[in-house]
Amino acid sequence: MPVGLNGRAKKYLFNILFTAALKCITICWLKPDPPTYNIWIQKVWDIYQMEQMKYQLKLQKETFTTIWRPVLALRMQKRVMFNFN
Repeated sequence: MPVGLNGRAKKYLFNILFTAALKCITICWLKPDPPTYNIWIQKVWDIYQMEQMKYQLKLQKETFTTIWRPVLALRMQKRVMFNFN
């Protein structure tokens, strides 16, 4: 779990990451190959972009940054895997 988040933000981020994993499993359900890490990262990135728009419309950019800081830190560490536009 991400370090530096309070209970509510940590739970919210965990739910988003878990939902992305469930979506990947659902998409690959009848395929012979399991979902890959890159597919999961792509789904997380899609959700990230939607969340970013949501918080911008609600004028809560600081809250968005606080919640997604652990994911962004991982993105900077694994820049090759997060090479999305």
